[in-house]
Amino acid sequence: MGGKVTVEKEKRREENMAKQACSEIVKEGERLWAHVRGEIDHHSAKPLREGIDQSMRRERPRVLVLDLGEVSFMDSSGLGFVLGRIALAEEMDCRVEIRRSSERILRILSMGGIGKIKNAIVCREKEKDERKGG
Repeated sequence: MGGKVTVEKEKRREENMAKQACSEIVKEGERLWAHVRGEIDHHSAKPLREGIDQSMRRERPRVLVLDLGEVSFMDSSGLGFVLGRIALAEEMDCRVEIRRSSERILRILSMGGIGKIKNAIVCREKEKDERKGG
């Protein structure tokens, strides 16, 4: 009986932690936008990954846009989350655009070698503003 209670408590704890980071996923033409917000850490990366992967497999986009503009914290699990979405995208012949990242998150992504990955583009704010014409 104690084992079942422990498993249920752990599941509830993971669900509460997952609330720290969530995503809104929207399909626009050939782009799948994942607007991620909150903290991306060990506890939140799994439900984020599962939701985005499921949407990618269902929608088969040409471009996955990871909007990290509202991400307040990211550790190595967050880096793994991003790199894993890039790997899945590559398997699906899909490109990844990373948008609106803070300087801190950009440094983490850079340390992970994100700039050397051929199907991933990190768009800096200035580039995004130029695209909009301002």
